[in-house]
Amino acid sequence: EPAMARRGLFRRIALGLTPLVILAAGFVGMQVLIATKPQLAPVPVEEKVWTVRAMAAKTETVQPDMIFYGQIMAGREVELRPLVAGRIVEVSPKYQAGAFVEAGELLIAIDPFEYEAALAEAQAELAEAKAKAAELETDLETAKAMLEREQSQLDLRQRDADRFTNLRKRGAASSKALDDSQLALLNAIEEVVQREFSIQKWEATYDRQQAVVARLEVRVRRAERDLADTRAVAPFAGYLTDTGTQLGKQVTQADRIARIIDPARMDVRFHVSTRHFGALMEAGAVLGRPVEVTWQVSGAPRTYRGTITRSGAEIDAASGGIELYAELDLGKTQRMLRPGAFVEVQMQGPRFENVVRLPEAAWHGGVVYMIDDGKLAAREASLVQHMGEEVLLR
Repeated sequence: EPAMARRGLFRRIALGLTPLVILAAGFVGMQVLIATKPQLAPVPVEEKVWTVRAMAAKTETVQPDMIFYGQIMAGREVELRPLVAGRIVEVSPKYQAGAFVEAGELLIAIDPFEYEAALAEAQAELAEAKAKAAELETDLETAKAMLEREQSQLDLRQRDADRFTNLRKRGAASSKALDDSQLALLNAIEEVVQREFSIQKWEATYDRQQAVVARLEVRVRRAERDLADTRAVAPFAGYLTDTGTQLGKQVTQADRIARIIDPARMDVRFHVSTRHFGALMEAGAVLGRPVEVTWQVSGAPRTYRGTITRSGAEIDAASGGIELYAELDLGKTQRMLRPGAFVEVQMQGPRFENVVRLPEAAWHGGVVYMIDDGKLAAREASLVQHMGEEVLLR
């Protein structure tokens, strides 16, 4: 029993010392590792070297070009419609889309029979009215001549009546002779009054007939114009489009014959934002400003010059900008430009003084970097204007 007790005691002591032995072994191992670790030599810090593209910055006065995109539109075009109704009896060989016609050249002709008959009838009625007016004028002149004679007879009857009155006062004439002279005077007065009323009537009738003549003259002129309008001609030289009729077709004034576009009058319409429009206004008058229009045709640019002549009547609510219109200066050899072509519009913008022109990549939201003694140094800068891939800074 004492031997078993001693073994139990030894076992308990061994179990209690085991953690301490492990901790001591770990501490000794850590110290050995620390003592045997390799020593690192300190490395000096070297400055990072970057390869950059630099350029000399200088202040200058810059007037950049402003570039917009627009569309060609006809400066003058007319939609042609028949001025009179009827059947088409003649069509010009040039009456086809894209054909060029000269001013006054025939396009179509409408059957003139009804209009010739209307003109002949109006002319006949006018001749009849003029003849009647001439007859009335003759009657009026005759009545006026008769009035003069009757007025002379009235004067004679008046003197005769005055003479018999004086003779009667002296007793040298009978009462019957005086009464006869008075009766003759009254008859003469009555004839003069009737003649004057007759002349007034003839004058009114003559004036009424003159009005008839004037009305028929208007009718004749209208018939002559209608007859002339049976031949639809080009109002000016240009290209035809939207041709929509043919020989034998019955047309009315509501039908469209064609549209004609003047190749010498072309405008370009382009949209300008509010910011750009304000910049143009600050630079001076917008209207009258020259522009240069470029039309790309199979990679070969065609350039035209023009002048801004008008602006849009209202601001575009969607974009906040405004439409500008420029009239192009087209020579006789440059009339291949057509409405609908998309073009580039270039014009000089406002002048900026004391600015620095740099690539856009050099501007970092209000900061640019300068080389100061071989090192980059940040400097504050304000953006004046974007200009393509460049910026103007101060």
